[in-house]
Amino acid sequence: MQLSQADALELLVLLAALNEADSWVVMQEACLFDGPEPPLIPDVRLDLDTYGYVNAVKEFRFDVHGICLLVRLCAMPDTVITEAGDRCLVEEALAVMLYRLSYPKRLHDMMDKFGRSTPALS
Repeated sequence: MQLSQADALELLVLLAALNEADSWVVMQEACLFDGPEPPLIPDVRLDLDTYGYVNAVKEFRFDVHGICLLVRLCAMPDTVITEAGDRCLVEEALAVMLYRLSYPKRLHDMMDKFGRSTPALS
């Protein structure tokens, strides 16, 4: 049986109140606690059709038409599969790359925008 972080924290508070801190060490050694919980990935998908000209240029340095033109001119495949096994449309993959290049971004910040895990974005 493994405990989540929230349950482990409650148990730690209870053991501290009962002066049973040694029990906590024994449970840690028995691997009763999960590792850190992964961050929540928002259920969002990028839709370039919702971007106005100014917003697209600000975030990607290209307008939506320019992104689609790049896809055609570079003869990119319709679907991109990342090393992490995530699949996405080529326009989304190119938008992620352009977004990362537009200004130094952290992968964690990009999770909210693209709705993908950090391994999928790297």
